[in-house]
Amino acid sequence: MYSKLFSSLVHSSLWSEPDHIRLLFITLLAIADRDGIVYGSRSGLMRAAMIDLDAADEIDPWVRLMGPDNDSSDLMRNPENEGRRIEEIPGGFRIINYTYYKSLRDSEDRKVQNREAQKRHREKVSPDKPVSAIVSHRKPIESKIETEKKKEGHPPVLILSHTRLHKKFLEWMAYRKSIGRKPKDWEAFFGKQAEWLLTFSETDQIEILDQSIRNGWMGLFEPKKLNGQKKPTKPDYKRNYLPAPNNISDEELAAKRAQVRELSAKLRDELKK
Repeated sequence: MYSKLFSSLVHSSLWSEPDHIRLLFITLLAIADRDGIVYGSRSGLMRAAMIDLDAADEIDPWVRLMGPDNDSSDLMRNPENEGRRIEEIPGGFRIINYTYYKSLRDSEDRKVQNREAQKRHREKVSPDKPVSAIVSHRKPIESKIETEKKKEGHPPVLILSHTRLHKKFLEWMAYRKSIGRKPKDWEAFFGKQAEWLLTFSETDQIEILDQSIRNGWMGLFEPKKLNGQKKPTKPDYKRNYLPAPNNISDEELAAKRAQVRELSAKLRDELKK
């Protein structure tokens, strides 16, 4: 997995932290997946970062990275995070700003690809014909990320990034990856689930995720309602017939029928006018 380090890192408040805190954070960046998730225990990840354990005992790097930072430049963009850099999830940790910087990286990648494409195009133009005289009919070059989005939809973390369901869905992703059979593409798998969840109310969304984690299921299912019965999809129409009167003579019944026929004939005559 490739993770780009932005030069702004050396100007951030993180760079003023002790060496073992900076080293641990950069290690997490290096081994995070495409959603900014790092799986592993605290001790295992500290061993991977090869940080000074004595320094870690004196100043806990996890407390610093998960705690608020009043000097963080992220406060203006996401004040609700209070400058925190990571958060703990089941089975590991999530780098909070990973998706934001990933989107910046993808934008830079597209610019580089476009510049290279334009350079190749200029090299193919004949010397006696100016570039402006040639009209290109080729489609714009798309990044790999753009192509995947068109095929599979937006990544689930982006789909739910502005909803209250975001943190709960991250918990579901970590749980699902730890059990059962692996799908062909995790991003497409979770993306379809995120789009399906958005068709329910927020209360049902949380219940759907909770019941799957609670019952050890590998999929998401519509919550049970009405004492375990599915909510009917079609209305149950029943005709309400009036019972026949008990005390009526044959003569009265014949008179009523004649009256009905007479009224029906009058109605037909009115409709013909």
